[in-house]
Amino acid sequence: LSLKGKILKYIWLLREWVYYRQERMAEWAEINYHAKILFDEIARRWNLDYESILNLSVDEIISGKFNYRDIKTRQKGYAVEVINGKIKYYTDRQLKNYVRKEKGKLKQKEVKELKGEPANPGKATGKVRICNTYTFQNLKQGEILVTGTTTPETVTYIKKAAAIIANEGGVLSHAAIVSRELNIPCIIGTKIATKVLKDGDLVEVDANRGVVMILKR
Repeated sequence: LSLKGKILKYIWLLREWVYYRQERMAEWAEINYHAKILFDEIARRWNLDYESILNLSVDEIISGKFNYRDIKTRQKGYAVEVINGKIKYYTDRQLKNYVRKEKGKLKQKEVKELKGEPANPGKATGKVRICNTYTFQNLKQGEILVTGTTTPETVTYIKKAAAIIANEGGVLSHAAIVSRELNIPCIIGTKIATKVLKDGDLVEVDANRGVVMILKR
């Protein structure tokens, strides 16, 4: 191709970036593997199930001091806010108030469309399913997956999605790579999808343009 100068330099940098990106993903997968073994052992010693351990904070795990009632409450849904290094959980009524406050900031009723970066082209229409790290198993065939980000262990569930909408990510993010492998329309980098959309919303995903139209709430 007779490429010279800055073009060759950019290609070299891109090649290195892709390599280290793949290395990071491999390391992340290995960390998850070993973390699962560690958490399984902690769960066994404390006579808890694995899902309960995932609802504990780092400080609670280190100290071994926690409340069983808090675990059950968090399993129903919670939000975590980190301000100046301090972690605060919102559950039950506090969670409802927190969500209402955040949605108010976004003026949810006025939002008719979201924009992000196309990761894999295509179009799809369907009902929204909001998924976090622990709720991907709730995704049903043909639903529109809306999430903060995806990880290797969620691929089994992602296959059911008609399209993917993610808050985070770039063209080499996990969601982008998986969507291309599975040929699922995907939009990344929306930043606020999980805050604006809710389960059951009917949306049209145009991953050719990176636009999500909200058809019905």
